[in-house]
Amino acid sequence: MQIGLSLGFLGILTALAYTVLPRLLLPRLGQQRSVILGLTAGCLAMLGYAFASTSWMMYVASLPLMLLGLTWPALMALMTNAFHKNEQGEFQGAMTSLDSLVATLVPPAMTGLFRLCTGDGTPHFLFGMPFLIAALLLLLSIPLLIEYMYSGETFKGPGVMREGKI
Repeated sequence: MQIGLSLGFLGILTALAYTVLPRLLLPRLGQQRSVILGLTAGCLAMLGYAFASTSWMMYVASLPLMLLGLTWPALMALMTNAFHKNEQGEFQGAMTSLDSLVATLVPPAMTGLFRLCTGDGTPHFLFGMPFLIAALLLLLSIPLLIEYMYSGETFKGPGVMREGKI
């Protein structure tokens, strides 16, 4: 029963994260702050999952995960604004392909990491290793995005930069 309740809880949070939160917070925070807030909150949620030892901790760790839902729409808006109108289809197709590739490769990779870290004789804290890796990747992406967002450069097309600011 606990699994069903937790999945239902995550489903509700996800629905709110992708429908209500962007409409409320994106106009107030702006795209750049929304990306940074979403990535930071996602990092905190992954750390919470990694170190949770009871089911109630998983529910609490899921709350900041909602803010990660701000990241994708804000990032897409930032990047869409950086491309010319005649390049939008190519850009959207590339992003959808990248999203599909990540959604295909990450689950088996994290499952393999989990299996590697939960073998005989493995200390308990390694059970959360996939979440620690996810938190690390989110954390590492923040300075890269800050550098890009505030560099004053935007994309002109594949491999070419043009002057301007996002």
